Order: sequence, then structure tokens, then C-alpha cells
Amino acid sequence: MIFKDPHDELKNQNVLITNGNSQSNSNEVKDILSKSREILLNYRNTNRPRPHRDEKFLSSWNGLMISGLARAACVLQQTHYIELAKQAIDFIRTYLFDQSSKRLLRACYIDQQTQQIQYSSDSKINGFLDDYAYVIQACIDLYEANFDDDLLMFAYELQKQQDELFWEEKKNRYLSTDGKDSSIILHLSEGL
Repeated sequence: MIFKDPHDELKNQNVLITNGNSQSNSNEVKDILSKSREILLNYRNTNRPRPHRDEKFLSSWNGLMISGLARAACVLQQTHYIELAKQAIDFIRTYLFDQSSKRLLRACYIDQQTQQIQYSSDSKINGFLDDYAYVIQACIDLYEANFDDDLLMFAYELQKQQDELFWEEKKNRYLSTDGKDSSIILHLSEGL
């Protein structure tokens, strides 16, 4: 690879420049880079704390993933994707849907010490408009892939709940939150 720097902008900069395209040099460079990565990884593992890992499961993100899996299953004719999507819907129904209030929850976490599902600050945060919208869409997309009527019933139940919680009749719009949290000052909307 020949590198050109007509304006000398990279002069005295930390830029790797190789001249020529020799195969023997290529193997030598691969070995050097491999050893360098190993040295760097060892140094990072011993001299730096590991970055924080986000362990949360959001209803909305799971909904998007389920829709993607269902669509991939239809296009690629891969039933494995349907099985993964069904597992994700089951996860939502088990951990991100409160059976007593029939409300979708925003998020849950895996406690690294106990490997148990936890909720933020030991309280369950109710879902926002996008959580409902994406999970409803996911149910419809998965229904189109496997024709499970139970998914349509769950989507219908969530849609009724979404309309009841977020629809503002006077202004003909959906609010992003249900308006019951006093710490939220500004109630944003999704207008039509």
C-alpha cells in the first residue's frame, strides 16, 4: 500500500505507512500485529479496571429485536429465528409484563451476584409509549411469521392498555409517558 500525503498534513504523526506489497512482509506484519495485540490485551487486563457492562433488558429494544427476528425468519425461511423470537416474547411476558396490573414494564436487570432478574431500585418502572408500540409491533410481526393467535391477543391487550394510558383525547395525540410520575416535568407527545 502506498500512502500519499500531498500536503504533508500527517508529517511526524503516528501513521503506519507501508511501501511495497511483498507477501513475505505481509506474514511478518501479521505475526508482529498478533503479538502486539496479545501484549496490549495482557497489559489492559492487569492495569485497568474493566468497563461497566450494561445488563438491562428494555421492553422497547426487545420488541425491535423480535420484529427483526420475525422478519428474518420470513425472508430467509429459517425457523430458528422464530424460536428465538418466541423465547424473547416469553421473556417479556414473564419478566417485563406485570400480570396484576396488566402493564408493560420498562426494564429489568440481571443481578451479577445472584443471576436473578432485578428491577431498578427495587421498584418496577412502568413502560413508556415506545415500549408498548415496539412490543405490539413485535407481536404482530411474529404472528405473521408463525400464526400464533395468542400473540394477537397479547398485542390487542397491550394496545388497549396503551390507548388508556397514553392517548390524550383533547389534543388527538399520544403522550410519551402516562403522566403519573411527578418527577417528569415535561410531558412530550407523539402527534399525528
